[in-house]
Amino acid sequence: MKLLNAGYDVWIGNNSEVDESYHATLTWEEDWKNLNWGAFGVKDLPTEIDVILDVTGAEKVTYLGYS
Repeated sequence: MKLLNAGYDVWIGNNSEVDESYHATLTWEEDWKNLNWGAFGVKDLPTEIDVILDVTGAEKVTYLGYS
């Protein structure tokens, strides 16, 4: 909330590898079996950043990760 209250545009992404996230065309079991942490760095995160840049029109983002 502090970042939001300070005027930052805050986006919260989700890794496709966590229980609470499901792939649009795969079952949870298929998603878990076929994807891995490497997919997050190669597919999920770049897609999230592209969407943020496209929606906001910003030139760059600052990424903060938490596990």
